[in-house]
Amino acid sequence: EGERMASESQSYEDEAFLMIMEGTAEEAKKDDGKEDAPQKQFVPGDNMCEWALETGKKVIDLSSVRLNPTIVATSRCVCLSLNRHIFASLVGPYDAVMVEVKKEEERLRRVRKSAMTAGIRSSSG
Repeated sequence: EGERMASESQSYEDEAFLMIMEGTAEEAKKDDGKEDAPQKQFVPGDNMCEWALETGKKVIDLSSVRLNPTIVATSRCVCLSLNRHIFASLVGPYDAVMVEVKKEEERLRRVRKSAMTAGIRSSSG
């Protein structure tokens, strides 16, 4: 509890994808004098730092994105931690996996739409 799990000050090379298996965590509140926005809560099954799995370094306009927040454990946590090299050896390159995930999401969207259309037809008949 209270341990930093991820920090916006970590370098890209030190980052790892994290998935909470047990326990809870939350984004650390920033003390910048502004009103605190609701902080994200993490529970088992939630993940963070998925960008650390990307295979290529990308040029990012840092002024247009929110940096990875600092995540602090709020109870005893057990986490799965994978860097991009381990992830690639187990599952394949992250970018290729995400292409397949997007294809599957699109397929499921079409199936749901088709099922809804079929349900409307059968209920109106």
